[in-house]
Amino acid sequence: MGRWTNWRKLGDKNYWYDDEFDYDGPSCYELGLGGPRHGNIQPVYVGETGSEKGRLYAHARHGSHLFDIIEYHFKLGFTLYYRA
Repeated sequence: MGRWTNWRKLGDKNYWYDDEFDYDGPSCYELGLGGPRHGNIQPVYVGETGSEKGRLYAHARHGSHLFDIIEYHFKLGFTLYYRA
């Protein structure tokens, strides 16, 4: 049985960090939100994909079904994190 990776920053209101991801295989992943005052990261979404890198790019390009939720939290100062 595998373990989750450490949380990695995926985006905030000013920048998407998707260029730092290089794994292009299948994975199970979680998205989490960290509070505006560097609060604890809370998992908010679990998904699976055949292309981890491609899926992260989709979130970054706003091609995700989670776009409205992500943008709302960015406006409040939250940071989006990722682990697989």
